[in-house]
Amino acid sequence: MPLAPSTVLNSYDWIERFYQRACRPEVSWGAAKRLPYAERSAAARSLQEFARNENGSGEWVVDWAREIAARNGDRGFIWAFRLFLRDECRQGWLVNRLLDQLGMPHSRGSWVDFVLRMIGKLRMPSLYLHVLAGVEVVSRSYYRALGDATESDVIRQICKRLAEEQDAHVEFTAFAIPLMHPSRTRLAQSSIQAAHRAFVFAALLRVWLRHSPVFHKSGRTFRGVWKETMSALDTTAR
Repeated sequence: MPLAPSTVLNSYDWIERFYQRACRPEVSWGAAKRLPYAERSAAARSLQEFARNENGSGEWVVDWAREIAARNGDRGFIWAFRLFLRDECRQGWLVNRLLDQLGMPHSRGSWVDFVLRMIGKLRMPSLYLHVLAGVEVVSRSYYRALGDATESDVIRQICKRLAEEQDAHVEFTAFAIPLMHPSRTRLAQSSIQAAHRAFVFAALLRVWLRHSPVFHKSGRTFRGVWKETMSALDTTAR
């Protein structure tokens, strides 16, 4: 199902929302290590690919948010954006904590880290947010599949929370992206959307090919996952 249109009206609403998210109850970790080794290993290999360190985004992203806040006279935006990045960091911490519970090593890096770091070197905030939104919707589809495929209550609980967080992050990028280019032409907007969809398709295909057993076990087809991912991505099409 498509994500509901954002009901958040301004940066201060987002600040409140991120603070509320930070105060959610702690996850009940349970005994993840009691899972059969084969399932622990399979879950860990796939989770490692999505465990990224958003601290690598760099101060340049915050500098850009500061410029947007000054241009629009919206002091709250810089704080909302910082809380958004902190929420991203907490996601990475949550995945790594789960890997610890599974008795598996952390990832040394992933394709997500590589892509975002390359964009960071280019200092292109619009591209950064579009790519990040694409990564979020692909991750969301994967976490939902893993949650349905696993027999572990702990993994299922974590995947549910991660998928919910992806929903919120995609919605925030839908709020932030138009602030960069409020007067884009229709042709420019259409071109960006086409390029964005192409990137998401390539990313989803890569994830599908690497982790197809998870998707198959959850009863999903590539076509169905693609439709689900596109429904989520349409939230950013403003």
